[in-house]
Amino acid sequence: MPDRNLDSTEHVFFLDMDYFSLNVLRDWSVVELAKTGDATKQMLLYEAGLCSKNEKASGILAIVRRKKRKGVGQLAPFFYERT
Repeated sequence: MPDRNLDSTEHVFFLDMDYFSLNVLRDWSVVELAKTGDATKQMLLYEAGLCSKNEKASGILAIVRRKKRKGVGQLAPFFYERT
């Protein structure tokens, strides 16, 4: 799965969302935290994970770079080459 550390311009993901589900590990609960003066502090607690039902239903095309158009300094959108 992509994360914040991946450079999204060099990776193309093929995901079939029919093969993913959200599994709840710990349902929503409210936890009381330490009081400070008259203030009441609370924390919402929830845990869930993304589950792949079939990892072969998705894929990644890595190390993809955009080509430059001839005579144009900008990158051409949606025109990729595999290196």
